[in-house]
Amino acid sequence: MENKTKKIVLRVRILLFILLLVSYCFTSSDDIKVTSNSFIKYAVLFLCVIESGIEYFFKRSDRKGRKEYKEYKGLFITVCIIICYSLIKSLMNVKFTFRTVQELIFLIFPMIYGYFVINTWKYEDVNKALKLGLIISFLFYIISLKMPLSEMWKALLNADFNTSYSKLESFTYCGLALSFCVYFCFFDDKKIYKILSVLFVIMTFKRIFVIMAIILFILSKTRFKNKKVSNNCLYCMSIVLFIFAIFYYIIMQPKNVSNIEQKYDINVRQLTMTRNDRMRWLVNSQYESYGFGSSTEFMYNRFFGALEMDLPKMIIELGYLPVLIFIYNYLKFSRKSYYTFVFMVLMLLNLTVSSGLTGTFAWCILFITISIISEVIKDGESGEYGKS
Repeated sequence: MENKTKKIVLRVRILLFILLLVSYCFTSSDDIKVTSNSFIKYAVLFLCVIESGIEYFFKRSDRKGRKEYKEYKGLFITVCIIICYSLIKSLMNVKFTFRTVQELIFLIFPMIYGYFVINTWKYEDVNKALKLGLIISFLFYIISLKMPLSEMWKALLNADFNTSYSKLESFTYCGLALSFCVYFCFFDDKKIYKILSVLFVIMTFKRIFVIMAIILFILSKTRFKNKKVSNNCLYCMSIVLFIFAIFYYIIMQPKNVSNIEQKYDINVRQLTMTRNDRMRWLVNSQYESYGFGSSTEFMYNRFFGALEMDLPKMIIELGYLPVLIFIYNYLKFSRKSYYTFVFMVLMLLNLTVSSGLTGTFAWCILFITISIISEVIKDGESGEYGKS
């Protein structure tokens, strides 16, 4: 009877995970003219969190202890600090936006889901769910392209890395593709999933993600794959990334962009994909921060587009200290392996020059993946994780 109950729970959790990905694929689109009901995918995410949360809180006797507590504690502290700073900014300017709540949900739900999964799922259950998830997501992506295979092949060969142009490019699927790639480049029991996940990233054609996928693929073959990152490396890299975020924020200021273009004959607008224009619009406007996400609401209302540079956006909305804490705790979360640490460094660099912080569904898989890798390394490569 007990085994039957466990099988039912397993089927329910995997079914909900697959429904989560399917609902995302059905209600998301690269075509800005298409309006979809986003409520559905967030409702399914809520159900996933509730299901795993119920098992977490009511089956404590089945576990020897809570895993990944320290790592997730740092992430939750980061969210609390963002909330506090947002409240202060909101009170100072006597203005509040629901966008703050929305972006906080985007930020924290993947953390909560990842924390519950690492404490309730076995490794083989996660592996099965992600294999199904990769296949389903890739098929939905192929269908969304609406072109024959021969044309896809030509588009793949004709993709221009210099101008960042490809008919196959997809903002909707690039985050999912990368998250699956992070998992399957590490766990390569069947090469086909690793190859498919890397191909998925290349096809969706976000240049930074393609570079990240190649680096992860190479790193997964080295002996550093399972090595833990030292405290000194963690502290130094946190400072380096923090300084880089400040530096990038400063050089994106309108006057500095103008000086760079005149002195070095560089087309910053083309290099940043018009993000420097968005920074100029915001800086030259009457905007004053009233919390996390407030610049996004302001820019959509005024300019019909967001800043699309996550860490500079956080500097503008919250200040420098929350950004430093954010960088440190995200790096600390990934420090159990050089593989996950290098990935997080690259992701934070991407969040400095681009967007992706609120890519909720990709981050769900990323938090689960990093947690699983951390536990497997901790318990050894014998696969002891999740079998107690």
